[in-house]
Formats: sequence, C-alpha cells, structure tokens
Amino acid sequence: MTPQDVSKTLKVIGTVFRGILAPGADRVLADAQAQVQQYLAQSQKNQGKWRRSARIWGYQIFAERPLQFAGAQVKKHQIEVDLHCKFAWSSDPVRGPLEQLLVLRVWSPDTRLRFREEWDAQAIREAVEKRGRRVLARYHFDLANPEQPGPRYHLQIGGVARDDEYCWHPKQINLPRIVHPPTDLAFGCELVAANFFAAEYRSIRKDPEWKRLILDMQRLVLSEYFEHCRKVVNAAEPSQSLLDELWHEQWQ
Repeated sequence: MTPQDVSKTLKVIGTVFRGILAPGADRVLADAQAQVQQYLAQSQKNQGKWRRSARIWGYQIFAERPLQFAGAQVKKHQIEVDLHCKFAWSSDPVRGPLEQLLVLRVWSPDTRLRFREEWDAQAIREAVEKRGRRVLARYHFDLANPEQPGPRYHLQIGGVARDDEYCWHPKQINLPRIVHPPTDLAFGCELVAANFFAAEYRSIRKDPEWKRLILDMQRLVLSEYFEHCRKVVNAAEPSQSLLDELWHEQWQ
C-alpha cells in the first residue's frame, strides 16, 4: 500500500458515496486526506531516502468526529451508521499494515430502540435522552497487537466501546475474536452501503470509478491473505488447521 493508493481511496469515497454520506463527511475525508498528503509530500521530496528510512505513515478518522452516513431505516426504525478508523503502514509498500482498526457503529435515535424499560436503569435513560441516541451494535475489525492472542486479522462484536455510547454489549467481554480478512475504509463503506442503502448501492456498484477502486483495493489488501488461505486448504498434508495458521501467535 502506498500513500497514492490511500489518497485515491479517500477521494473516490468522497465522490461516489456523496449521496449517502451525512453533512460534514467531506471535511472528515479532507482531514484524513491531509494526513496522507503530508507523508506523500515528504516521500516525493526525499524520494529513495524516505523508503530506506522505513518511515511509518497512515491516517486516522476519530471516534469523536467519525465518517457519518445519512439516516437510514430498518423495518421502519430510524438508524444512523458511522465509521472511524486508524491505519498505519511502513514506507515499504510490500509490507502489510502495521495497524488496522475499523469500527462500524449502528446508532438509533428511535425512542423504541434506545431505551429498554425492562432492562435499563433510570441513569441510562437520562444519559441516552440527553444525547438523543444510543449505539445498538458495534463491530470492530482489527489487526492483533503483538502480544494479543487470537486470529491476526479478526472481527469482534463490541470491541472497546466508549462509555458515552451505552453499547449493550459488555465491554469486559471482548471475545470471541472471529477470523476476518484484512479490511480497508473502502470495504467498510461498501459494507454500510450494501446493508443500509440497498437502492443507492445498486448504482454505486456500477460506477466505473468505484469499480476500478474496489478492484485495486481487493488486490492490494486481500490477495496475499487469500493466497495463504488457499495454500493451507489445498495442502496435501497440512501441518495445522486454517484457524491455527491465521492465529496471531503459534500454539505452544
């Protein structure tokens, strides 16, 4: 992955998804773009020296200011979806990501969903009413930390939720970590659009600019991962299961 690849991704997301992004999303993407452009300018200035120095670069979209999508409806209930993320790479484009975190949150301002009379305390009601919405579901696509057990690339339901989200999934229960391929902001936007904006996604998926981008991202982000899976599955006598192969640390 290179800064040019990421810069292109952010630009295309802003263009192709404009119709289903919430107001202010352009500023969020512009801020992420500025972070990437800083590294891109430095790499062009220093050329080979930048790559040899193994610089770390990337971008972050903050939870406090996420990439928000327009309001949607699921079975007549009002839903709001947002993404925040943090990605880091080495200046060596051949290496995989050093850090990958993509969080998808599903909120609802619907009074029928944001408070459960039979379960939630009055203090929760007051906090949720003050904010006007609540996180109903939270999905955490992650790259394991160096000492963290579990699949190297994984999905967690819940993850480490912020206190003010009032997510129903207890943050102390951070298992299981479910095997999931590497991801990217483009894949996150595609997932949101396909699930929550089906009519709009039928047009997005045919957009030539989007099709070129998603094919490039699949090649850059997924090819090595799935090639490794293929070799394990097709081995005549595999030494261990696919899950063991994808586990972040070797079993003792």
